[in-house]
Amino acid sequence: MNTEAVVKQHMVALGKGDMEAVMADYSEGAILCSAQGLSRGHAEIRATIEPFVKKVLPPGSDFKLQKMLVDGEVAYIAWTAESAGFRLPLGTDTFVVRDGKIVAQTFTAQIERKA
Repeated sequence: MNTEAVVKQHMVALGKGDMEAVMADYSEGAILCSAQGLSRGHAEIRATIEPFVKKVLPPGSDFKLQKMLVDGEVAYIAWTAESAGFRLPLGTDTFVVRDGKIVAQTFTAQIERKA
């Protein structure tokens, strides 16, 4: 599977809140860099992503992909999103995909709690 297909599959799994599918997109030794710090491997990455998916952007949230750039094994996405409790006017991720699996990802988002 090419880089673009992996990232699109990943976005669909996140949108459904399907953590098993989300985690299947990562290689065993993957790293995730975010404002929360560096997460290594499936257990740490899941512990970082799962609360975000459950609390901030649960299934049914409005997610809009603004831009996707792909060059070889690197993909960049910019997006906006909104859920019942949160507004995210800007989010970005960068992915490195090898052999059909995410090996590295960066993530940042501006997260605003609704009143």
